[in-house]
Amino acid sequence: MNAVAISSTGTPLRVRLSTGAARRLARVPATAASPSWHSKRGASVAAVRATGDEEEAESREVLDAFFVGKALAETLLERAGEAVSEALSAVGRAEAERDEAIRQFQDDVVNKAREAQR
Repeated sequence: MNAVAISSTGTPLRVRLSTGAARRLARVPATAASPSWHSKRGASVAAVRATGDEEEAESREVLDAFFVGKALAETLLERAGEAVSEALSAVGRAEAERDEAIRQFQDDVVNKAREAQR
């Protein structure tokens, strides 16, 4: 979760709020929760930075890599399934064509035999 605070210069300051252990270990000033945390004139807002940002970034990279790997595996599985399906379809078509050729050959033989009998 990201929170944004505006400084006196108007530039946004990103404040990263983490969950879990990093959140419990965050060094947040006691005055951060009180209404007097902002300066009386409203000129500036202090940014609170949690410890463990580097660990969180590394954790995010690992998590991103996991989802990329998962997507890769799913895509490869889909493509392999399509390839197997196409190969089985081609085998089925070849068998059907062969069966049709055999049936046509049998019909030709039977027709010639009937003509020879007349």
